[in-house]
Amino acid sequence: GVGDGGATRAWCAACKTMVRAPLRAHEMKCPVLVRAAQARARAYYSKDINVDVDVVAGAGGEGARDDGARDEGVREAKARAAAAALTAASRSRDSHGGDLLVDVPANESLGVVARECAQNAAERRAREEELSAPTQSRHDAQFAGIVSAMRLYGLVRSGADVRASDKPLYVEFGAGRGYLSHFLSDAYGDVDLALVERRAYRHKAERSLRRRTGFIERLTIDIKDLNLNAVDAVASRDVVAMAKHLCGEATDLALRACFGRGPKARTNFRVRGVAFATCCHHRCAWNTYVNRKYVISLGIGRDEFEYLTKISSWATLATNADAETAGEHASGAVHFDASHAFDDVTDEEKLKLGRLAKRILDEGRARWCQSQGLSAKLEAFVPRTTSPENVILLARDDAVDERVGVP
Repeated sequence: GVGDGGATRAWCAACKTMVRAPLRAHEMKCPVLVRAAQARARAYYSKDINVDVDVVAGAGGEGARDDGARDEGVREAKARAAAAALTAASRSRDSHGGDLLVDVPANESLGVVARECAQNAAERRAREEELSAPTQSRHDAQFAGIVSAMRLYGLVRSGADVRASDKPLYVEFGAGRGYLSHFLSDAYGDVDLALVERRAYRHKAERSLRRRTGFIERLTIDIKDLNLNAVDAVASRDVVAMAKHLCGEATDLALRACFGRGPKARTNFRVRGVAFATCCHHRCAWNTYVNRKYVISLGIGRDEFEYLTKISSWATLATNADAETAGEHASGAVHFDASHAFDDVTDEEKLKLGRLAKRILDEGRARWCQSQGLSAKLEAFVPRTTSPENVILLARDDAVDERVGVP
């Protein structure tokens, strides 16, 4: 196109900006393309290493899709089939024998430990006021819940209780500015940190963390391309992976980044534990979800999975009463391309189905962690009034805990 003054303009798809032509000249200095080139040059970059493109044999494989999917009647039939499979799945139990329709419980001691954790963080921030990370109280409550759940599960200990040789490296996935890591440092002192984030941020928390932690490194890379085995900082270390609201398929990509291709995969580090607060299940994808075998066992194949993820968005539909507390997750239901399939489903039933869909997706992840040789469970880390996305996936290697003396 032609811009002001008659200059020819071109569209850069990478940075989504109209730029002065020729486009080739802009591409040489486009910040998005430059960062992508820098990422590809890093030793730990391996394109799509954490995207599992293998197809599980059986119902819902790659060949299950057909050209009739464009027909509205076919779409509605598939949507109803997904809802029926979900309803049938509600009669199954979780890996600990629990009812999938019952809300994930919190640890009975979580409230006490969360208050202790928040107090520790507040006291440190008072001593080092200029180093405080600028977070909102609602987010601080979630950070306290996550770190406290980790503490109760043996993934966090105070500095006085940790021998230098047993000190883990905490890897925060989807770290953003690094505020979860900052809160962990506020609450429990000197920790070693690696922050994984694909975007470039200003005002990062590690600006202050570098002045007080033992080690910190930022890995600017998409999780799908992260070869954690090639990161020098994790070599020969025990790793605790953590995240606050790791969105959709990013949780599955991060799990694969930690465990490679299975429990016998060769790595130069050991995963001591995982603490991922999950969210945005409507953004999960069949080809990246870690436990397709589990959902297939429930009668949910590829076609049903597409609608399962959409149904999960019903769990965070905010009413007038809770819209304010729902915060960033009150984005409404994902559009269904099957306009009349759920006309007879009440809002209460939609909420129930949405929560069940989320529970099944997270239950599959917990079972996958167990298949990697870890203990695993789901817990609520804050009340739903604080965040509708209040479930954390916890996993740990009990063999490591025995070696370092964790009860």
